[in-house]
Parts: sequence; C-alpha cells; structure tokens
Amino acid sequence: LSRDVRVVKTLIDRLKKAASPAGPSAKMEDLLREIDPRREMPGYGALINERASVASIWQGVSGAPEGSEISLPESFKGVGFRFGFSSADTIRGEGDFYFGDEGTAEGGSRQIGAAIQRMCAHFHLKPQVVMEQQGSRLHVVVEARGVQDAIDRILTKGL
Repeated sequence: LSRDVRVVKTLIDRLKKAASPAGPSAKMEDLLREIDPRREMPGYGALINERASVASIWQGVSGAPEGSEISLPESFKGVGFRFGFSSADTIRGEGDFYFGDEGTAEGGSRQIGAAIQRMCAHFHLKPQVVMEQQGSRLHVVVEARGVQDAIDRILTKGL
C-alpha cells in the first residue's frame, strides 16, 4: 500500500510482532453475512437520515472538531452512500442526498461540494466531483486520487 520504504518496514515489523488470525473475527463475519450474504458489494456504505449521525461521520472523515457539521438545509432528509477502491491510488464513492424539495436540492449542491473538497483536503486527496440533481435528490460521484500519499502521510506520523 505504500511507496515509502520506512512505512513498509514498519508495517512488516508490526505484522511480525502480532500475528492475528486471517480474515475478520467471527462477530464481524456474522455482521458482514447479514449485510451482504453473497459478498457482492464492492466497498462499504451507509444510509443515514439523522443530522447527528451525519455530523459524527463528518467529524471522523474531515478531522473537524467535535460539534462541527456539514451545513445542510433544514429540509435535508437523509443520505445514502457507498465507497471503495477503484485502484491502489484511487478511491471512488457515490451517494444520493435527499431533500424536501427541488430548490433546496439545488442549493444543497454548493454546500455538499464544499464539504467534499474540505474532506479530501484533510487527507490531501485530489478529488473530481460530479453532481447531478434529480428532482429533490442530489446524486454525487467522487473519485479521489492520492491514496498512496495519504497512507504514507498518515502512517509516518507515528514514526
């Protein structure tokens, strides 16, 4: 996953120290089997309809301080998204943001676009964002490059 020799060496050393069983734990296997019985889904995703949950995810992925949230219109109804790796250096995500009406969905695109840019900037990723309004729904596709550099940067912070 990394091009930095120090990171690779550190990872190898960590793997040698703690040999864990291959694959997810039994509890995680049960959960994954419930979510995707045939293991067909590429990547991961979620469906969220509560502002506090969106705020929590936003804080986690953007490095924002506790209490920060994406500025969403009052008629925001929820979001469904999924993401995964499309190559060793590219992560791809897509989702649908649901609003109470078409006008709000149109206005929400600026706020969501800015939030995606901030989130990617936190990890030093270079995103390409495509948004398409479909009535009161906003369909968003993001492809971000620079995953290798982001991994190197995150892992070398602890060295």
